[in-house]
Amino acid sequence: MINNLELNKGKLSKLTRKVILVGGMISTLLTGGCKTKENSSNNTSITEVTPTPTETPDVASDNEQEEYKYYKIEFTVKVYNGNPEVTIESEKEVEYQNTETPEGGFVTLTDKWLPHVPDDPNYDEGRADRSFYRIVLVYKRHVYLDYDELMNALNNMDYFGSNFNSAYGEISDEPFDDNVLDIRTNYANEIPAGEEDFYMIQGYVNVRKKVKVKSK
Repeated sequence: MINNLELNKGKLSKLTRKVILVGGMISTLLTGGCKTKENSSNNTSITEVTPTPTETPDVASDNEQEEYKYYKIEFTVKVYNGNPEVTIESEKEVEYQNTETPEGGFVTLTDKWLPHVPDDPNYDEGRADRSFYRIVLVYKRHVYLDYDELMNALNNMDYFGSNFNSAYGEISDEPFDDNVLDIRTNYANEIPAGEEDFYMIQGYVNVRKKVKVKSK
């Protein structure tokens, strides 16, 4: 399966709002803008005042600014028949490590079950009695991922596609094997019910999120 992974690793205004006030016109109508014959003699002159358009300042944006905050996020994505089920196990704010390659961070792939046959490059003669196998691979991710991009990738996970690569694949210049922390193989005579087209990605990764904070 590592050969398959190596073959696939490469896949691996601010808004300004203007509000026109019309309350003056409504007030004029309520206080005498429309007069009947009975009371018109009591008011010899009625002047309607058109309100001058004013601009309402965007108070919230003036008191806020955007900055990055950093988090450790633990997630699981189970994909059945191409449909991802995403669970965010935890999201904890952490201090910025002042580096683009923070300590810690990994992603584990539990791959699909595959036929265990002699012409498969991962065939194990010692397990010739087993009909299926799958690879479980742990991959180092000592990088900061963009929060929004990661959430999009998890919710639209595609097998060895662009979203898979965003969450799992290699983005550093290090050799692929240098980023593999662990690799093991599971064998079975029958695929567990519901896992005929199933794979899973789990991770504990570093992310940066752009948030709005009040100006100091």
